[in-house]
Amino acid sequence: MKLPTLREIGTEARLLLIGIPVFIWTMVPIYHMFLFAISPKEDAFSGKLWPDHPTLHNFEIVFREQHYFLRDFYVQFWNSAVLLAWNEYLYAFLLLSNDRDITLPVALGNFLAADDSPWELLMTTGFIYALPPAAIYYVFKRYMVGGLTAGAVKS
Repeated sequence: MKLPTLREIGTEARLLLIGIPVFIWTMVPIYHMFLFAISPKEDAFSGKLWPDHPTLHNFEIVFREQHYFLRDFYVQFWNSAVLLAWNEYLYAFLLLSNDRDITLPVALGNFLAADDSPWELLMTTGFIYALPPAAIYYVFKRYMVGGLTAGAVKS
């Protein structure tokens, strides 16, 4: 087993100096959301690090859609999940360093990095890449429009 060089150790240390604050910055809001989720309504703004009487009643309200704001929760949730699944270019671009193991959106972006971009290949690949979400949209169009506009229209 080869010992890491001083340069490799320095690189890892710099990555940790960036990664640890980003991790904390990401986890603190998630902790606060979880804290609000398990707090009873009257204790939500008490300022404590942990509620005196944690409850799962709020989860029951959400899963059973027992509040009028949550009437179309699952439709809106799946719309967001579909949009998130197709919008993953930035993470793949930043995190994947091997040119052989990249996702299709990153490969399309690499077409534009060449001096003479092959526009016909770029457009063909982009068209093929756009077919599945377009097909899903047209199959579920009436549900997606209803879910996207449900929170904006008073009934």
